[in-house]
Amino acid sequence: YERVEIPKPVVGDWAHDQPAFHQVNKSFGRDMTDDQIELAIRGFYASVTQIDRQINRIIGTLNEEGMLENTWIIFTSDHGDNLGDHYRWQKSNFLKGSTNIPFIITPPFQKNPSRTETYKLGSVNNSVIGLQDILPTCLDIAGVPIPIHVDGKSLLPIVRNSAESVRDVILGEFGPIGRRSLMLTDGVWKYIWYEEDNYELLFNIQEDPNELRNLSFKCPVIRDEWKSKLIQVLSERKYDPAIKNKMLNASNPGYKLDDTEIYKRINSLHLYNNPKGLH
Repeated sequence: YERVEIPKPVVGDWAHDQPAFHQVNKSFGRDMTDDQIELAIRGFYASVTQIDRQINRIIGTLNEEGMLENTWIIFTSDHGDNLGDHYRWQKSNFLKGSTNIPFIITPPFQKNPSRTETYKLGSVNNSVIGLQDILPTCLDIAGVPIPIHVDGKSLLPIVRNSAESVRDVILGEFGPIGRRSLMLTDGVWKYIWYEEDNYELLFNIQEDPNELRNLSFKCPVIRDEWKSKLIQVLSERKYDPAIKNKMLNASNPGYKLDDTEIYKRINSLHLYNNPKGLH
């Protein structure tokens, strides 16, 4: 990518005043120069290209061994990288750069005439799914019953019909109790609530895929609808400290981190003490 023009990071209208949850990560790129930012993005692109080339080798080997006609391929990733967007780097949040990962399912090569089920190749589905759907999908492919306690959903209905969906919304949760980031989205709207300082983000990711405009103040009715949906989802748990009297309960409303606290959290890695949240 040495001779390729690299796009610059995007910055939303909300990025100048970010929640406490974002401040630690934001500090990682505080002293980066424009040249360093561009080099980091080039390096990320190069890493993705390297992965693509290795996948090509795997597919080629399956073809050479005569296994491509009997092999399902699922390609995804655990997270992306913010790459400087909204002054953020790395992952650990529910913004596009961190969460908008590839999820590709390729059925067995359909050259084999003995296969009775066919799939429309190249289909795209924009409904919300999660990594928890991988296990039940694999079980469904193998013809094995899916245990009722499994959180995820089989994605075979989507593979067979790109107009299908397996859920209406999906919940995202990260951080230690009292400082979590909680996200709910249906693939059109994305609502993020920060448990520590009560900060809110609301995006129409269909019209604003780069999440440049925080609509939480401009669209209060829609914001409150999504807040109610988040309350409903969290209220289904036996207990969640984020819910009190059927309302979202911030642990320290309006809290602002200073530089001393930022570096204290970086050095203690306290953000990652309980990344899984409540279940």
